[in-house]
Amino acid sequence: MSRRLKRTASASANSLAPYSDALPSLKCKGQPVFRTKVVRDVACILDLNPDVAKWCTPAPELAWEALPHRPDFLVFDNDGNVRFIDAPDREVAVSEIDLISAALGQGASYRRMSNEELYDGFRVQNARDLLQYVNFHVTLADRLRLLAVLDQEGSLTMSDCFGIVRHGEPVAVVASMILHGFLEVDLDEKLISPETFVRRIRA
Repeated sequence: MSRRLKRTASASANSLAPYSDALPSLKCKGQPVFRTKVVRDVACILDLNPDVAKWCTPAPELAWEALPHRPDFLVFDNDGNVRFIDAPDREVAVSEIDLISAALGQGASYRRMSNEELYDGFRVQNARDLLQYVNFHVTLADRLRLLAVLDQEGSLTMSDCFGIVRHGEPVAVVASMILHGFLEVDLDEKLISPETFVRRIRA
């Protein structure tokens, strides 16, 4: 594809009305504007990534010669690394090598996520299911009770956890504690179920 055609495709994609849904975000800095549903799915993955401290979308521009490009995400990791990320559906008028160089000039990295990386396994759907409970408040009593039993048992199934909760809706309690870094589950192998094992995360 010629540079001219790439630029046209990119402009066309960026002119579409932003995608929106009612799903809240966990680690977003500022007000997000999602270019497409695929971008929203990447945001879900970032929210559930324990290495990510915060992210924003769209990112500031990366300028390369006369062809500025605004990546889908600017991501700040807990270890201090900064990353520019494009979703798999992004058409760009600048080569990836040029964007990597431009990002390095700003002390960051750049990459375009692959479709397989995003949609292989069940992580996106599990993330979307959990993020419905971002704003749910877990009582201190339920949190301490569940953590104490997990300390004794090592791990429990979801259904076992539900039986320990006393003051809140059990699914919401466990989901909120996963989102806020108290508990962990396998998000990739299959959809979260009553048989999914839950473990405590220790700081």
